Amino acid sequence: MNRNLVLAIVFSCLTAIFAFLYLNELESDYKRMSEPVRVVVAAKRIAQGTVISPDSVVVKKVPKEFAQPKVFSDIKSMFTADGKSLYIALNPIEPDEQILATKVSLAGLDTGLSNIIPDGKRALPVKFDSSISQALTPGTKTDILCVIEYADANKQIIDATVVVAQDILVLACGSNYLGGAKRQASDDSIEAANYAVLSVSMEEAQKILLADERGKLKFVIRPAGDDGDLAVKIVKISDIGKDISKAQQAPSPSAAPSSQKEAMEFINKYVGSAAK
Repeated sequence: MNRNLVLAIVFSCLTAIFAFLYLNELESDYKRMSEPVRVVVAAKRIAQGTVISPDSVVVKKVPKEFAQPKVFSDIKSMFTADGKSLYIALNPIEPDEQILATKVSLAGLDTGLSNIIPDGKRALPVKFDSSISQALTPGTKTDILCVIEYADANKQIIDATVVVAQDILVLACGSNYLGGAKRQASDDSIEAANYAVLSVSMEEAQKILLADERGKLKFVIRPAGDDGDLAVKIVKISDIGKDISKAQQAPSPSAAPSSQKEAMEFINKYVGSAAK
């Protein structure tokens, strides 16, 4: 038999064997990755900063290739034996979204601020101008406003209120923070009660810091589940009443003599009538 023909047959056989092994390995990988696995997903929308309750999660089977890293695979691991919640959501979790260990934090334990900052955010301590301990609590969502005084194009001083940032998560108030055990107020914490730690982006941090430097920070509390932004304009003092700057304008030179003349005529008339 021709030697070249023999070599061609051998190489063909080896190629067929390698192709078979490769395809067999691909098939095994496909079967392994398509194998269904259990993952915990949100049964409904879980708002940022809220405790994950038993009725808010369910177990679902998905192909292994679609299971995300660090996903919970068992609901029991998220709750105590008597059904108490162990975790809070650090980010909003949408329905059917997988519950990842990186998006939750232990509730009721002192885990520290660095462990509860949502992905892509920073923790910004802010001091408000009055005590906030009775109004804000960790997990509250707020809008940040600033009462500010500035000069307009005509160099008139304007008092106004501007919305600086919306839908801001409060990570901590005073000595209490999200996921931590609630601490009783003490004399040492009176000053700290005026501080709140906010979860913000770098751009939001810049705006809030500038507003804090130039004016007085205020806040309004958002209702649960409201995470939309509103188109809000700057509100000036003239929008809620007569512009004080106009009321305080000095009379014009032409008006002064007329007013003085009327006053003198009234005085002369009154004096004349009294003399009679």
